[in-house]
Amino acid sequence: ETWLQRVYDLALESGATLLLFKTANFICGEARTGDWLEGDRLYSSFDGETIAKCASMIEPIRESVGLTDEDIKRYCRYAQFTDVGSRYVNRLMYDFVEEVRSEAFDSGLVVGVFNDYSIESCDTTEDAI
Repeated sequence: ETWLQRVYDLALESGATLLLFKTANFICGEARTGDWLEGDRLYSSFDGETIAKCASMIEPIRESVGLTDEDIKRYCRYAQFTDVGSRYVNRLMYDFVEEVRSEAFDSGLVVGVFNDYSIESCDTTEDAI
């Protein structure tokens, strides 16, 4: 069960009539500096060494939180504070909303996405996020 599903279920249970998910922010990698710029470049390109280092840092908690190899791979590729990660989360959100939209409507709940990602750009940020 995803957090999207939990929020959706809560909206249905509470009798809400509108559930609006907000997209993750656009992240301007080119506006970053120093270590942030380098980290953004490495994670966004799925640099093998960087992804492997990330995975090795997660390994100690793997069993206690029930992570699979695929969970760790996904985390190290997409759960980083990069635009690649932001777009990934947004795609999951859009897919989920599309999946539940008709069922929700039949229950009296309108489900949508507020896409503020699309109105953001490197010109709209001073701190890259």
